[in-house]
Amino acid sequence: MNNYFTTKKISLLALLTALTVVGRMAFQIIPNVQPMTAILLIVVFEWSFADASIVAILSLLISNLFLGMGPWTLGQVVAFFVILLGAQVIKKISNMPLIHLFYVIIAGFLYGFVISLVTYKMFGITAFWPYYLQGISFDALHAFGTLGFYVVLSPTFNYLFQKNKYIRELTHN
Repeated sequence: MNNYFTTKKISLLALLTALTVVGRMAFQIIPNVQPMTAILLIVVFEWSFADASIVAILSLLISNLFLGMGPWTLGQVVAFFVILLGAQVIKKISNMPLIHLFYVIIAGFLYGFVISLVTYKMFGITAFWPYYLQGISFDALHAFGTLGFYVVLSPTFNYLFQKNKYIRELTHN
């Protein structure tokens, strides 16, 4: 029986979700610097868009219960879906690590752009560009923070994914 959601796969996705939530909570003191985006990009590049989407939605909902749930949660979900779709396209085009690193930086800025685009009307703001440009420094923190986490976490995750036969079986279905 080759079901997509086996008990082992669900356990692995739950573990990645817990790691992402803990990472987001641990680094909440530094604005927009957190391992969440890096972990989700690693999951897309190593596994699939679907797996990363599951981890993204669960991580956002759980961590926002602690950090604050609001209309921005919808913007966060949309922004992560756009980032993850972009990562899936990059994965199909090239498997070169340098291109992945470049996209990791782009993803930080793309996240800020998309979330601003989705939420600016919710907050009654009429001029998008000034609103977006005021947050560009936070997008830079997100982009380069994500790059730092990606550089640190990617080799570790890759090693664990390659060494653990159960994970290899789950990810190559």
